Amino acid sequence: MSREPIDSLNNPNNLDPHFPTDADSDDLFIDEILIVDDAPDNLRVLSAILARRGFKVRKALGGSSAIASAQANPPNLILLDVRMPEMDGYAVCQVLKDDPLTSQIPIIFISALNDVSDKLRAFNMGGVDYIIKPFQEAEVLARVETQIRLQKLQQKLIQRNHELLDSNRELEQFAYAVSHDLQQPLQNMMGFAKLLLLKHQSSLDETSLEYLDGILESGRRSQHLIQDLLSYAQVQYQNQSLETVDCTLILETVLENLKGVRVTFLVEKLGWRRPRTIY
Repeated sequence: MSREPIDSLNNPNNLDPHFPTDADSDDLFIDEILIVDDAPDNLRVLSAILARRGFKVRKALGGSSAIASAQANPPNLILLDVRMPEMDGYAVCQVLKDDPLTSQIPIIFISALNDVSDKLRAFNMGGVDYIIKPFQEAEVLARVETQIRLQKLQQKLIQRNHELLDSNRELEQFAYAVSHDLQQPLQNMMGFAKLLLLKHQSSLDETSLEYLDGILESGRRSQHLIQDLLSYAQVQYQNQSLETVDCTLILETVLENLKGVRVTFLVEKLGWRRPRTIY
């Protein structure tokens, strides 16, 4: 099968001496790239470019061997030629994208086909980029390194999302445990206050009755708070619904909860403005 020439890069000894080497990219030298092309010369040139940059390179001369290699040990990225006998690059890409083990591997197509329809087909098949032959060393490296960096950022994002989920689960467990443990002493406190009112209400002065009423009211608010914490701990397991919220009621509740605390002067200093209702 006749092949399109790549360019002057067919001689690996002519690689650009001014282009950065693997010594300049310590974070890239462990990444592995699978090159798929049925032309040995093309494989040799691309391998020389990437190896010089510090990448670990694997080669496949056809679609079947490429699929077997990727499934046996998924690489970080695949450079995939489009026009190959028996199984073209589009078919190879389809098989890899249908396999959960290899579906997330970035695939860069390489081809002399320059029509928009060819490029669109490559992207629709799941390719992340498209390099047109003949190409330059700098272009290949720039496109490869961009996809490698994007892949690493995506992996970090997935890892941090997992860490965030773990932290949320720990927070929910903590909130549930603390809320549950607070209920018993709170019930005891309110129970003793009720007993004092029941047995000694007639003999207590007005100030003492106010104190007991304050204890019971604070206890009821604390019970509501504990119940809210318990609900929050289970929020991800409950059906969520959106409701209209009146900010005025929220502010009034906050001020009521802060009775006796010297912060209400802030509202007085700033002046009362009825907040708007939000959704």
